[in-house]
Amino acid sequence: HAFLLFPFRPSSVVSANASQIVEGLRFLADEGTPVVVTIHQPDSHVFSLFDNLILMHKGRCIYSGPIEEIQTFFGDRDFNMPNGYNTADWVIAVAKTLKTEEDMENKGFLDEDMLHDVEKNQMGDDA
Repeated sequence: HAFLLFPFRPSSVVSANASQIVEGLRFLADEGTPVVVTIHQPDSHVFSLFDNLILMHKGRCIYSGPIEEIQTFFGDRDFNMPNGYNTADWVIAVAKTLKTEEDMENKGFLDEDMLHDVEKNQMGDDA
């Protein structure tokens, strides 16, 4: 299968077009094509189309794992998402509170063992 890397900045296109582009990429992924997308501040619909997220903040990975586990991961670090809040917006709001690498480390976002465990779960036990 082909591997598709798609650097994408939705703010540079009309929102409806951004959804259509990502929906097309989602279709390719569902058909078995590995797809990697870089995306900046997606809206809630576009965010919901992804299975996994690698969240970078200030050049560091602060989350790597399934979208469905992000609320638990952040909640374990005392960042609980308010009811009715858009997950994509909430993740960005939390990241903005982490102003320094020390903040990220103190809150448990730079725990290398934890990040390795998440990666291992995504790739199987051979990672």
